Amino acid sequence: MPKINDVINQSQLSPLQQKVLDYLQEHDDEVFGYGDVKELSEKINHQGSNRGVSFTFWALLKKKLIDKERVGKYIYFGSKSAIESLREQKKASIQEV
Repeated sequence: MPKINDVINQSQLSPLQQKVLDYLQEHDDEVFGYGDVKELSEKINHQGSNRGVSFTFWALLKKKLIDKERVGKYIYFGSKSAIESLREQKKASIQEV
């Protein structure tokens, strides 16, 4: 069940923000860093600039609709469940060492 804030935030999305959010939520086993923006743009059939997709990550993050995680020197963005999974796997790999 969606939270009230999520419903309100989603109603105020640009078309690009909605496309990115939909893709991330439908593919909760994928995360994207800045180097992957071109790939995501192709997957959502975005014809505009890659910078728009990069900015969209931050806009969705600010609205608390997606999450991010740093791995090494890179920052990855994804659905909340994808980032939670990334955090769990990151924690497990640290404990193995």
